[in-house]
Amino acid sequence: MKLGAHQSIAGGLHLAPERARRIDLACFQMFTKAPQSWQEPDLTDAQIQEFRRTCARCGYDRLEMAVHASYLVNPCSANETTREKALQALIADARRCDALDIAYLVFHPGSPGKHEQEEGLKRVAEAIRHTLAASERVCLLIENTAGSGRGIGHSFEQIAEMIDQTGAHRRIGVCFDTAHAFAAGYPLHTVKDAALVFAELDRIIGYERLKWMHLNDSRTGMGSRVDRHARIGEGQIGTALFKWLVNAPFAKGICATLETPLEKNETYEKDVLRLRKLKPAIKRP
Repeated sequence: MKLGAHQSIAGGLHLAPERARRIDLACFQMFTKAPQSWQEPDLTDAQIQEFRRTCARCGYDRLEMAVHASYLVNPCSANETTREKALQALIADARRCDALDIAYLVFHPGSPGKHEQEEGLKRVAEAIRHTLAASERVCLLIENTAGSGRGIGHSFEQIAEMIDQTGAHRRIGVCFDTAHAFAAGYPLHTVKDAALVFAELDRIIGYERLKWMHLNDSRTGMGSRVDRHARIGEGQIGTALFKWLVNAPFAKGICATLETPLEKNETYEKDVLRLRKLKPAIKRP
């Protein structure tokens, strides 16, 4: 497993890989714009080239970088205006990923509101198809959710259905968030339970679709349906899961980034080091 963390783009996109290299991350995730804004910035050739040069200098391959879509994006919204904005935001981010040569774009499926969940799954699949048609190389990663409110994407079956409705396109994958899965009701407290959960993911979705992971502990309990991240070992999941995951054969080579809370002006250096110290491998169940 390649360990990394989400990095700030404050001051310029090219500073994200610089910040990641400064604390020796093997991979990183970033935004390409303000995550709470609908404004879609056009990247200049100078910005694109500076980012690419910095990534090359810092030693990051395109497969070691991911972009997280705006938090406002709700591709299955019952509000047609919001839904159209979400689609345009996804397309804009996908095109920026292609321009910057970033392999993955992570997004949340959202909530269908007054519509039934089946309609929500159909709408997400439609948004994925449009985004893939409007981009060239980027792989769209559906992130599993905690299932708050009427949100979809909290079960492996729902994610598999979204993928199937796109025709199982090769440029669709999954980003697995540990805190979200736990809050959605998947037992991850023990190594034995975690192994069964990931075996289920493989059976329903397939490990070949698992392209990225978010390593987060959870402030809330299993099945709470509340998305609140905690630092590794300081939440309700505990350390056992992460000790197993960083050594699991199926996760070899997969990029995994932290999104846990930080104090002001703090980096993820200590948190990633804590994960690295969980090696060497422990016995598998």
